[in-house]
Amino acid sequence: MSRPETVLPARPALLSSSLDDLGVRLGPDGGTLRVWSGSADAMQLLVFDDLDLDWATETITMDPVGEGVFEATTALLRPGARYAIRVGGPHGPGHT
Repeated sequence: MSRPETVLPARPALLSSSLDDLGVRLGPDGGTLRVWSGSADAMQLLVFDDLDLDWATETITMDPVGEGVFEATTALLRPGARYAIRVGGPHGPGHT
């Protein structure tokens, strides 16, 4: 009995323009966060209180914009803001 072959999603080339501007970029509408993942199916941006870092004051769903990149824009992303990213997707080897 043969094992079924695992098919992984296509990944963008290292120099793909879809990977430009990853991280936080400041603009007129606040900050835009762009994150790449080869296997995530959902991402959320959590923004924490300025004084109580145990308190996430806002949870923003990040939009998939293609080729494994997720993006969110918010006025809450500003210099000094504390944030984290919550990622959903498959579990197991290669998906940490």
